[in-house]
Amino acid sequence: MIVVPEREGEVDLKELMSILAKKKIDSVLLEGGATLNWSAIQSNIVNKVQVYIAPKFFGGNDAISPIGGLGIEDPKFAINLTEPKIMTLGDDILIESRIIPLYSRVARSD
Repeated sequence: MIVVPEREGEVDLKELMSILAKKKIDSVLLEGGATLNWSAIQSNIVNKVQVYIAPKFFGGNDAISPIGGLGIEDPKFAINLTEPKIMTLGDDILIESRIIPLYSRVARSD
């Protein structure tokens, strides 16, 4: 069992990744909801994403986004993806892409 300290009431994901790296685990699949997705991106532990899209619209003002958290108001600070690959899996669509870490964009924008 791995016990990780909390950071702001949640699992410290950077510390978790550090512990896993010491155990020679260098790749992890995070499959979670909007809160975990935002926390992982905000912690800068994500380098690749896979987004599955079903050909359906749900919509609505209260529709849940795949990424929660505070969000990003200014488009210049948006989470940018690069090297996208688009595949179809039956009727579904898979977008696989590298993510440009938040810290590298913030440093460049000043």
